Amino acid sequence: MALPSSGNITLGMVRAEFGGSASNSLRDYYRGGSFVPSTSANSSVPTSGVIKLTDFRGASNAPYATGGTVTTSSGWRIHTFTGSGTLNVIHGGTMEYLIIAGGGGGAVRHSGGGGAGGYRTGTQTVTSGSKSVTVGAGGTGPVDGSSGTRLNVTAGTNSSVTGIVTSTGGGTATSVTNNPITGGSAGGQAAQSGQVGGFIAGQGHAGGSGSDTGFAGGGGGGAGGAGGNAASNGSTAGVGGSGASSSITGSSVVRASGGRGSKWEDETVPINGPANSGDGGGAGGGPSNGGGSGGSGIVIVRYQYP
Repeated sequence: MALPSSGNITLGMVRAEFGGSASNSLRDYYRGGSFVPSTSANSSVPTSGVIKLTDFRGASNAPYATGGTVTTSSGWRIHTFTGSGTLNVIHGGTMEYLIIAGGGGGAVRHSGGGGAGGYRTGTQTVTSGSKSVTVGAGGTGPVDGSSGTRLNVTAGTNSSVTGIVTSTGGGTATSVTNNPITGGSAGGQAAQSGQVGGFIAGQGHAGGSGSDTGFAGGGGGGAGGAGGNAASNGSTAGVGGSGASSSITGSSVVRASGGRGSKWEDETVPINGPANSGDGGGAGGGPSNGGGSGGSGIVIVRYQYP
C-alpha cells in the first residue's frame, strides 16, 4: 500500500512500507538504493543529497514493470501481450496472470473441432529482470477433405512467461484416420471410431465423442467445459466446449472455447478462432471444405499499483 499523498509521514511509516529496522536512518532510503525502487511512484524521493520525510508522500513499494500494451483499471496496472515480447520487471512482487495458448486446428469431413489452448491463471511472486513472453499461434486445419490433405491438422503452440508459467497449445481434432495430438484442451472425436485426444488437467477439458450413425464429429474441449458429443443418431455434430471468463483487464471476457464438430453431408463451413482468443478451430464438413484454424493465444499480467 502506498504512503499517504498528503499529511505527516514518519520514519516508522517509511520503514513499514519499504522494510528495514530501527537502525536504518532516513538516508538509507534514497531512491535506487537498498530499499526504495526506482519507479515512477517514487520519483519525488531523491537519489542522493538532501532527503526529507515529505519526499515520501505517495511513495510505494509496489511491483512495477514495462512491456506489452499497458493499461490501468481500478488500481491495477495491466500488461497485455497479443504477440511475443518482453516483460521488463523493474521491481518485483506479487503479480496476477492469465496465459492462454493457441487453439488447435479443426479437422475435416465427419470430424471433431479443435481443442482450446491451455488456460492458466493465478498469482505468483515475480522477481525483477527481463521475462521473455511467448504468445502461441493457433493450429491449422486441412485445406480440404481430399485424401491427400485431410490429415494435415496441427495443434496450437504454447504461450508462456519466463519464470511464471507455460500453457500448452490446444489439441488437434481427429479426422477419420489421423491420430490426435494432446493439448491444453482435447480436440473432438471423429465418427467411424476416430481416436480420442488427450487434455491437460488444470488447463482445459476433454473433447466430445463422435457418432458413427450419420457420420458426425464431437466438439473440441474448452477452458470452461468439455466438448459436446455428437447426437447418437448423427443428426447433429457436437458443439465446442465453453470458454472461461476472466476480468483481469477490468471487464469480463470469455476466451478459449472449443471448436464445433462437423457432419459429412452438411458441408459445414469451418469457423476460425478469433485472434488472441485461444479458441479451437471448427471442423469442416464434406469433401470440399477445409478445417478451421485455432485462435492465437494471449498473455496478460497485472499487479496493484498506486
